[in-house]
Amino acid sequence: MKIKSKEYSYIIRAFQLAYTLFQPIVGWFIDVIGLRVGFAIMVIIWSIMCILHAGAGTWFQLAILRFFMGGAESVVAPANAKVISLWFPKKERAIANGWSMVGFSLGAMIAPPLIYAIHQFGGWQLAFLIPGSVGLIWAGIWLYFFSEPSKSRSISEAERKYILSDQDDTESQQNKNIWQAIKKVILQKKFYGIAIPAFLAEPAWAAVNFWVPYYLLTERGMQLKEMAMFVWIPFLAADFGGLSSGYFSRMLNKRFNLSRVNAACVTYLGAAFFMLSMVFASLTQSPYAAIASFICKACKIFSWSSSHFFR
Repeated sequence: MKIKSKEYSYIIRAFQLAYTLFQPIVGWFIDVIGLRVGFAIMVIIWSIMCILHAGAGTWFQLAILRFFMGGAESVVAPANAKVISLWFPKKERAIANGWSMVGFSLGAMIAPPLIYAIHQFGGWQLAFLIPGSVGLIWAGIWLYFFSEPSKSRSISEAERKYILSDQDDTESQQNKNIWQAIKKVILQKKFYGIAIPAFLAEPAWAAVNFWVPYYLLTERGMQLKEMAMFVWIPFLAADFGGLSSGYFSRMLNKRFNLSRVNAACVTYLGAAFFMLSMVFASLTQSPYAAIASFICKACKIFSWSSSHFFR
């Protein structure tokens, strides 16, 4: 199946539209139904949509499947935040979130060479069938092993007390009326401290995720094998950025006596300067120099990690 640039943009737009619209809905959903079961349901939906990609014959069918896949995948951010808020006291959440970002970037780093190998072995359909099947297996593992700290048998009583000693009031998180829940959130000032930087940063990161491979293929003349060898490197840099953010904010907090909020603001500012490196990709003739500029951008100090200081 050959897809033109315009059609590809529609497919990407369908995914991002669903990801945006469904994120607060699925966040509310896992609050009400529970993280363990709610997250598993969304992963199962994601896996089924991924498997169905193998049967798509037109770009429009792909766009529909990507829409539903994006809606299911939008659970990742709220579920990740909820796991961290449940399993870590407030003072450790920024660093914990930095380490969780390693998981996201590690998956994106492994994906290009792995998907290329699957594609060479069994065709593009298999590149959707295998990840979808793995997702179904992962959902079963999650259901079997995950539990909240208050109910977990894998930690000691001392660890449980430490985790629960500095937690948020969970009553406000169980509002079963979605409109009341959304209204309560948008009336809080700290919501905008998280949402505005994320709104400004996400388009750049989405460009790395969705458009850089297509750009290297169509504008830089890279072959699929070359892309598999190099396109993972920005995500390795993102691992470094994700890890450094929490420690950097803590250092500002301790060494320069900045408040958690001010330390987070400085971290955001540093991330913004790193993101400017993408401009240089259009000024170089070498595809490898362009990749280097994407690496600098990906190495930005992740604002997601420092956003947990606003909790």
